[in-house]
Amino acid sequence: MDARTLAKIGILDIIETEQGDALSITCAHLGRIWGDMRKAGFDQQLDYTPEILGFYTEAALLGA
Repeated sequence: MDARTLAKIGILDIIETEQGDALSITCAHLGRIWGDMRKAGFDQQLDYTPEILGFYTEAALLGA
């Protein structure tokens, strides 16, 4: 999973715990959805990188 990149663009948050880095349940689901998208063919060969999701984050914030 591209969790660090997704966190960097504000899609999810990585939580630092005593046991190591973790995701909330919601963020874990978002990561799973991203993994499902990868399996469906949305990958770097199609120029579909995690950074493209920044567009959706910006659009969601503008609509709020």
